[in-house]
Amino acid sequence: MFFTVKAWNFASDALNFQFHVVNESGKVVYPKDGEWVSRYIPKDAENYTLASFDRNVFGIGDHTYTVVARISGEEENDSVTIKVKPATALKAFMDCSDMTLSAKSGDLVLDMECDVHFTNPTDVKWNITRIDVEAHVLKTQYTKDLTIEPTKTIITHTVPPGGIGEFKLDFHDVLSQSGLIETGWKLKDLAGAKVPVQVNFTVYANDHPYIIISQGNILDLGYTTTQYVEIKVELNSVIQHIVADTVAGVVIGAGAGAIVGSILPGIGTMAGATAGAIIGGTLGFVYGVVWHGLLGRP
Repeated sequence: MFFTVKAWNFASDALNFQFHVVNESGKVVYPKDGEWVSRYIPKDAENYTLASFDRNVFGIGDHTYTVVARISGEEENDSVTIKVKPATALKAFMDCSDMTLSAKSGDLVLDMECDVHFTNPTDVKWNITRIDVEAHVLKTQYTKDLTIEPTKTIITHTVPPGGIGEFKLDFHDVLSQSGLIETGWKLKDLAGAKVPVQVNFTVYANDHPYIIISQGNILDLGYTTTQYVEIKVELNSVIQHIVADTVAGVVIGAGAGAIVGSILPGIGTMAGATAGAIIGGTLGFVYGVVWHGLLGRP
């Protein structure tokens, strides 16, 4: 669901106030840190947008969200109720963290978590015995199509008729730089980019990848869901692992090594030249990031 918080100011002056949004149990759902948001409303403002955010709403039934505002020492609130009805088709959706790219032992490391939900649109209870998953970072101008391997944890082992099941995916993949980044882009260019992650999965209910519903029809339990995630690049970890994970290779020379060494925290030029000479010839991820990505050299 997409939410927009709006306000009207009927006072004779501009207003400064704080607000947040809570669910029916009183938990703060916006902002994510659970604190208060401070805003300014101009004089005579009408239908003034304070914030917009999206949120997955789970579970059949009524879900109430309330804006709680503090104005001049007093609290005011306004609520909206969302009705979630039983699913009538196979649907899946997920909520993923940012995709973090870092470095270890000269390789690119991808870390991300996703909570995946799927509907049971039938009138039959499902006992979940297995879920087969295939995940991809889809091709964009920045990234190649890449299969990523998650660790899977089934959260919901029984899904009632019309209910929603859940499982969790933890990604910790070691990649080569050339395996992810499209030609013409550098690692630093990916910071802040949003890329689509697609998860295809098959649910096994009562040991079968299908279910026989009450009318005698067979329903295959294959799902697909896609979400755009933001890439976070930990360039500091790349630099740190240059120091910690020196590897033998063809030397690029002391001159180039000195340039590489000059960007390493706490290392002088001569020591940096030595470190750079050791690692420079690997021509792998670390060298590419430092030489091309950070220094912008050909």
